[in-house]
Amino acid sequence: MALKQVNYKYLLVMSLMFILSSSSFSLLNYLNQQLLSHNYSKAQLSSALAKNSIIALTIKQKSAQKGSANWLNYTIELAKKQPEYAFLLAQFYQKKYQQTYEPQLINKIIFWYQQAIKLGSTHALTALANWYYIQEQLTQAENLLSPINHYSLEQAILYIKVLVDQGKWQQSLALIKRTSLNLSQSESGRLLLAQLNRYQIMPSDREQQAIVTPKCENTIQFFATRLADLAKTEQLIAQFQQHPLAGFVCFSPVRYIAKTELDCKAKTGEAIRCNEATWLTKANSIHSKYLGLLLPQGGANVHLGMIYLDSKDNVDVFAHEISHLLGFIDEYPLASHHQLCQQRQTNPFSYNIVTLERIYQGDRAKIRQQLLARIPWADQIKHDTPILQANANSPANTWLLGTPARYHKHVGVFPAETCAKGGVFAFKPLAYATQLRYNENPFPPVYIQLLNKNNHFFMPSFRYNLTLALAKQQTEHASLLGEK
Repeated sequence: MALKQVNYKYLLVMSLMFILSSSSFSLLNYLNQQLLSHNYSKAQLSSALAKNSIIALTIKQKSAQKGSANWLNYTIELAKKQPEYAFLLAQFYQKKYQQTYEPQLINKIIFWYQQAIKLGSTHALTALANWYYIQEQLTQAENLLSPINHYSLEQAILYIKVLVDQGKWQQSLALIKRTSLNLSQSESGRLLLAQLNRYQIMPSDREQQAIVTPKCENTIQFFATRLADLAKTEQLIAQFQQHPLAGFVCFSPVRYIAKTELDCKAKTGEAIRCNEATWLTKANSIHSKYLGLLLPQGGANVHLGMIYLDSKDNVDVFAHEISHLLGFIDEYPLASHHQLCQQRQTNPFSYNIVTLERIYQGDRAKIRQQLLARIPWADQIKHDTPILQANANSPANTWLLGTPARYHKHVGVFPAETCAKGGVFAFKPLAYATQLRYNENPFPPVYIQLLNKNNHFFMPSFRYNLTLALAKQQTEHASLLGEK
């Protein structure tokens, strides 16, 4: 009798479990049907949410304010199983990063793209590869794209760019041949093929490149390492044609060079520095006086006959750096160790800056004549514009170099910030801040007049850079031999 009771109870428990399970499954189906038909109560929606209904989560997600805590919570729950929501989260964080540049967002961007990829999203794979490409993480981009068997047009174009930017010519050519039909039948594909041809990117093309050298004294040959940057360089050159300095320089057609062919240190916020000896093997194909290089990132600067730019620089920065090639010095504070600010000049070295003594003693007229002989813009200073001021707290016939502030509209000798961190005093022709102080300010007509007068302060040819780089290499080699 006891045995029969146990069996009966066991069967009863199992039956109840089955009924509850079946009831629960039926209830979720019923709730989902109500939600889909938009015929539901708040209680039914809450019940469906408690059962983690995808439909209920979607309703709540769409009704929440984008970016709010509720929106994020619902989207994250959906993203665990739905690729489109993982993709949505990745793009949400990417847009936020582009607005704030908060480093902690990067991991979230990559995580949710990877989650979408795991759930089968090809759009996420392309988007993540493009993210890596933009961030200059070319190896990661290639690792995502290389295993694909059948490329979409967008993937093919992106992968070709990734390979080109790494200088992987053979793989680039193979992929172009493999996807040539898709490329030739689309506007974006034809544009890419036209760019590859225009900039003669493949080695065989570059060997046959026709050398075009414009006829002017100051020719500049620009190079860039990415397809987008080649176009950006051309854009900067076109915009620069409206600048007052445009008549003093001319440009050879922009050319491509793989980043792998260079040896540069270029970080955001730091001046670009390159081992210029790497250009020795390419010098014979460059027939311009100056050489320019636009890199994805790094601080713009001029080193003798070579100009370096960042891909984010605008035409104002471009013009500012061109002015250095032509012999103008920065009017903002240079680094304390800058060689121009270590000692007073023995001879003039630029059109717009002199480094001279601050205090003079003796006959004012004679001192004025002696100083004017050392100031490149002396001809622009009117005879009645003073450049020496009495020093009230010093002995008689003691003078301070500098034009009084009331002559601020005149050409004179005004304190410059150039050597504010150094050990000498610097002076400039104009009282106001020019483009040599702030990039967005105008370039003054007085400076153009100085350029028209002579070319004493133009930078030497980039070949002088190569001579110095070669001498440095030989010195380092000799030092190594000596150590052995």
